[in-house]
Amino acid sequence: MDWYTVIPTKDRPAELGNLVDSLMANGVADPSTILIINNGKPSGVPEWLRDRAVILPDGNRGAHIYQQWNWGLDWAQRLATGVNRPDKWPTHPHAVAILNDDVELPADFAARMIECLRDTDVTIAFPDQGPGIVNQPPPKHADPSNKLDYDKRITGYAFVVNGKHGIRCDENFKWWYGDDDLDWQARRDFNGTWEVDVTVKHLYPSESTNADPERAAQAARDRETFISKWGKAPW
Repeated sequence: MDWYTVIPTKDRPAELGNLVDSLMANGVADPSTILIINNGKPSGVPEWLRDRAVILPDGNRGAHIYQQWNWGLDWAQRLATGVNRPDKWPTHPHAVAILNDDVELPADFAARMIECLRDTDVTIAFPDQGPGIVNQPPPKHADPSNKLDYDKRITGYAFVVNGKHGIRCDENFKWWYGDDDLDWQARRDFNGTWEVDVTVKHLYPSESTNADPERAAQAARDRETFISKWGKAPW
């Protein structure tokens, strides 16, 4: 199964470099299959990486995170299928990893995710949340047809989309809650989600939101958008 990686980033060159190193350790770091969406300074992408990966500086135009994820999903589908027109995209199996720039992947991450997508044909595979999670047990989707188990959530900082299903983010969300909307879409309208028994280290959870009052306010607005769309909050 073809593998593509999408990484929105902003001024974390060391963390970004370490993430790409971990992709190399996974054997999926072909530069032509890594899309880095740079929302910060040019120096936010390590110099050794600038000529190796596909760099998209469009984030500076004010595009929000879910638009950027959709750019990445579209980009991967074009490469995987060799077709530029979305209405002509054939069904073609490919995996698209959506990753925060502040995650560290274990060496078997890609292999385990691809195995899951092949064996279950789910729409989204995601890692467990590791030890130490209080009042939020790791999601368990033993049956991918259990599409409306709303008490469980994908890990928005690292997950893998089954590209042939064509799922996309709802761009009415701009910061938080678009992750949950994607999760609920996958379970209601597609082939569900599946937790894979592999742990990804997330270095700075919620830091970008907690440090930015506007992002915190947008998260609150997105929560209301979610309730309007689905009739309840996801958490």
